Amino acid sequence: MNKYNYIASTLGYIFECYNNVLFGFFAVTLAPIFFPENRYALLSSFGAFAAGYLTRPIGGTIFGYIGDKYGRRTALMFSVLLAAFPCFFIALLPSYKSIGIFAPILLILARLLQGISNGGDYSVTIIYIAEQKTKSKEFLTCIVVASGFLGGIVGASIAALFSLDIFPEDAWRFTFLLGGLMSIAIFLLRQKMDESNAFKAAQSFDLEQEKITKPTIQALLASCILGGANLVPIYIAIVFINKILLNDLGVDQTLIFANNSILLVIGLFLVLATSALMKRFGSEKIMLISMSYFIVLSVPVFYFCFYPPLSLFKIFLLQLFIILGDAPQIAALTYYIPRCFPAKSRCRSLGISFTMGQALLGGTTPMLCWLFIDILEFKWAPSLLLVFSSILYILAIVATNKHLYTVD
Repeated sequence: MNKYNYIASTLGYIFECYNNVLFGFFAVTLAPIFFPENRYALLSSFGAFAAGYLTRPIGGTIFGYIGDKYGRRTALMFSVLLAAFPCFFIALLPSYKSIGIFAPILLILARLLQGISNGGDYSVTIIYIAEQKTKSKEFLTCIVVASGFLGGIVGASIAALFSLDIFPEDAWRFTFLLGGLMSIAIFLLRQKMDESNAFKAAQSFDLEQEKITKPTIQALLASCILGGANLVPIYIAIVFINKILLNDLGVDQTLIFANNSILLVIGLFLVLATSALMKRFGSEKIMLISMSYFIVLSVPVFYFCFYPPLSLFKIFLLQLFIILGDAPQIAALTYYIPRCFPAKSRCRSLGISFTMGQALLGGTTPMLCWLFIDILEFKWAPSLLLVFSSILYILAIVATNKHLYTVD
């Protein structure tokens, strides 16, 4: 595989994770700036975070069509270019005190546009990588996922830096401005990428072969479940738990960013280690073991960690528990999911179904955790969400693992 193609395509995922982690980390900071100051301000901020996922299916549909019709390279170029606009917009957006109700409305609109971009870019990126001819595909797939953790680390580091007292109160705006500049730079790099061989081969299919290019309802439903369920652990660990650290333990934001960065570094190395395990055991077994780990251990671990007295050490143990199970499944899923669909309709099928799951379950995870606690009135309630999503994940793997396609 051409190294330039690999780097240019992977940079987009680094950028996407940079943006999502950045917004997740700043959710607590942005709540009083862009929303009315009441008990629902934080929930509203988490809602704005979720809004970035609600439009992912639109992005998956638009860029999936472009990817299947005009090429993976074309879709990747314009999806990352679109991402520049919401970054610049958030960086320049006035506060609630300045423009009133228009502030939260415009913030949510920016997140919706960001979701369209991300919905197209991620699905086409993993397809583009999967369709390359190489003997080390498991390792390259893991590098893609590791780049996501790297994007999170960069986002956390930048957020921590500009949260220091030496910077003005609104220095967080620069972090989004930087994201917009990154987007434009990646667009320029992607102009020189080659098209994937699988896309070229798919264009030679005649009308008689069209029936083998249509995805099954079973595969689409499974992809939807996997798209949402795979995000639940990571967003509990590094978005929702930030609220616990800040509000319940009074931990300084800089320390929270440092804590999350450590977790992301651990996740990065676990993802890289997973490539060897996939070579030996296969991606399906890795995913089934990871989800079984969450089903069996989530409730007791969450209960122990939230049992009084609450402490920073216990919360870190909980985050570590989640990362240990989460990192291997993300790596294995990225290798697995493109094989659920035929080449000619792969971008559309994966783009629509996978992002639909991200919208319904993945992006709403922090908000659902907050609601679970509010309704059930015990702090370890999010463990039930993790168990439920893990069961759905396993059912989706069982439904698809006997009907996989070749990708290169």
